[in-house]
Amino acid sequence: MRLEFAAAGVPVVIDAPRPVGALFAAAFVDLLEASVTNPVGTEGDFGVVEPLLLRVSRHGRRHWCLDVGGQGLVTKVDLVTLTHECMIAINAHVTSARGIADLVLHAAAFAREIDSDRPPRTAVAVCGGSGAGKSTFATAAVLQGHRYLADEVCSIDPLSMMVAPYHRPIGLRPQGAAMLGLQVAPMGGASETADGRDHESDDSTPWPVSSGGQLATSLPLGLVAILERDSDTEGQPSPVEIEWLSAAQALVRLVGFAMPTVGFERETFRRVERLVREIPVAVVRYSNCREAVRLLVNASPEDSSRAGAR
Repeated sequence: MRLEFAAAGVPVVIDAPRPVGALFAAAFVDLLEASVTNPVGTEGDFGVVEPLLLRVSRHGRRHWCLDVGGQGLVTKVDLVTLTHECMIAINAHVTSARGIADLVLHAAAFAREIDSDRPPRTAVAVCGGSGAGKSTFATAAVLQGHRYLADEVCSIDPLSMMVAPYHRPIGLRPQGAAMLGLQVAPMGGASETADGRDHESDDSTPWPVSSGGQLATSLPLGLVAILERDSDTEGQPSPVEIEWLSAAQALVRLVGFAMPTVGFERETFRRVERLVREIPVAVVRYSNCREAVRLLVNASPEDSSRAGAR
């Protein structure tokens, strides 16, 4: 079974046996549907890019091999790991291609649906270290009616500050899904390890956003949030804190979330410099992601109630 789609405008081709191909088609449905109006092989604003070719073959009764075109072979993996490795390869391909012309951040992004007395709809990019809750935060935003833009790879035009849509499935871990009340079945369920024992994988599960939310087209960036998760205090959620950063503070923090294409490191730094001069950046400390989303989408550095304005 052959799947062809464009991920943030970057072509991807997957060849897989029909059972795996059908599961991938369900997981990548948003990318496949978007590619109907943006055919694979067309030239994007970053030029013509060779497709990433992923070939899946069977290895024994319950395991699979993944050939990542020109990058190596992943052998004897279960279905959950296979899906995870495919997403890693696609993310890397998108980052490498778009990073030539764009600033690429390790971030999720969603559209800020705001009241009529606010400026027009803009994008919110959500950065954070491992475990900060970027994907869970983006999912909470989608469930509150904000349109989905991207997860893991956020590509920003450094001149127009437009955020490119990358409608890959959001990677939800079990605890994040449970926190939001989502029933997301692990892909493939139980899997067998090399020693023959069954186990339940704790890897993230792909959640196609169109199954529970709406997708956004390219939007101008309006805000960057750096997430820091707080622990609950005596069983109660900690208050949400939003701290606006100066351009110098934001530069120091955001450089660590930039994902430069090899050979474009200097250009990437300059793109971050430009972003922090033009776009508000805030640190968001939270334990309740729903409440944090509600406050963040209505926040502005000009609000008199916010300390540390730019």
